[in-house]
Amino acid sequence: MSPWPAFMLWTVAGTLGALAIAGLATIGIFVLPFALAATLVAALRAPAGWPGAMVGVGVISAWLGWLNRYGPGRHCWSTAEMSGCTDLYDPRPFFGVTLILTAIAVTLMRRQIRNNHREI
Repeated sequence: MSPWPAFMLWTVAGTLGALAIAGLATIGIFVLPFALAATLVAALRAPAGWPGAMVGVGVISAWLGWLNRYGPGRHCWSTAEMSGCTDLYDPRPFFGVTLILTAIAVTLMRRQIRNNHREI
């Protein structure tokens, strides 16, 4: 398998794994079998694309940052029929983790591709 599709396969596996862990108290147990299957397929078909798993974790981190985009603190909302308040986290650490993991993963993958081309 070529490098970038392998990277994307690992990204899917990492996203499912991170979602299973982040949602362990709710949907995580239902996502876990899919995460394990995706990881097994990625490990068997494309072991060299493993840095993509870090991007997958970054996807979930970005999603958590987006959900907390009005934080930190209490955010109140209302519609025509209901209203409520929610305590939100600071989204910047979530987005920072996403940027760091993505940068590391892309750097590792590019270095791996460059080293493989030198060996040929």
